[in-house]
Amino acid sequence: MQRKTARIPGTVGSTTLLIGTMSLALVLGLGSMNFWDQPNEEITMWTSRLGEGMREVPAGGVLVFAAVMAYLTVFLILSSPGLWRKWVIWLSLMLLAMGWIPVLALASWKLAPCMPIAAGLWSGICAFVYAKRHELPCEKQHSLPGVELKSVREVLVVDQSPKQENG
Repeated sequence: MQRKTARIPGTVGSTTLLIGTMSLALVLGLGSMNFWDQPNEEITMWTSRLGEGMREVPAGGVLVFAAVMAYLTVFLILSSPGLWRKWVIWLSLMLLAMGWIPVLALASWKLAPCMPIAAGLWSGICAFVYAKRHELPCEKQHSLPGVELKSVREVLVVDQSPKQENG
């Protein structure tokens, strides 16, 4: 016999702040230990083949990119009902983040991409774990058994033409 347990109600705002901050702290901590130096060097060596004189993206720009990936990933995943939508959002954000590497290289910018990509990966994993264990506000409308919600638009048409009397 299967036992079905109710999931704990979850929130989006505070969870986004907590998971995003944790992801950002993780990548910054690893960055302070020079963990990203070797992979960043290999990726930028690959993109530097496009030409000489590439400018470095400032560390503040990389940090902003990592913060956007950390917070936006969690917010979008927790705001979307359905597992397949969450996967599509997460994979799309990761592909967009990786897609900026050659785009910036063509514009003669060298981006150290490991921090933003790792922030998006870690925050996405944490958001999936949280969404699995909690009932999110966006999923409450989909959890009613046997009830199908549809958007209904009613239009009332009133005949405004003058009435003719027979007489």
